[in-house]
Amino acid sequence: SIAQADFSDSGDTYSSTIEYLQQKGVIQGYGNDDFRPEQDITRAEFIKILLTNYGFEPNDETASIKHPYQDVDENAWYAPYIQKAWETGILENKTLINPSETITRAEGAKLMLNLLGVPLPRVIDKDSWTLEYRDVSYDAWFAPVVLYGELYGLVGPLNATEEDYFRPLKRLSRGESTLFMY
Repeated sequence: SIAQADFSDSGDTYSSTIEYLQQKGVIQGYGNDDFRPEQDITRAEFIKILLTNYGFEPNDETASIKHPYQDVDENAWYAPYIQKAWETGILENKTLINPSETITRAEGAKLMLNLLGVPLPRVIDKDSWTLEYRDVSYDAWFAPVVLYGELYGLVGPLNATEEDYFRPLKRLSRGESTLFMY
């Protein structure tokens, strides 16, 4: 049987990954014991979970904000995580990051690969394309992310019933993000 997490709504699909990350202190739910696995995850939430999973915890030394993002309030709960993500090169040098927007499966995978230091080519040669997803072609901007995400065992099809679809532009849910991290 699948071990149930402390969250009342973890369900069967994500319960083991949610429980693992909860015990590791990586994720938290909402005040009413809900994790809301089907809810879309924001960029700020994903970055926090990603960095916390690798042991980053903000402290007084990380309070100095130097990132270029004009839409990140220095007093926001996620500001130290955005700062750390920028310092480590996970995020690109832009003026806006849109921390409250939801992110896609392709973007979440790219952030993970960036954190792991996987050098991504800008384009994939047609002859090097080994995947057979119906919704990802070798010349898509996210093709290197999907290909290397699969090569490193970080990502895969959206689900077992749709094995030939990656759904790169689908909004990433909180539950799916725990599978990415796990």
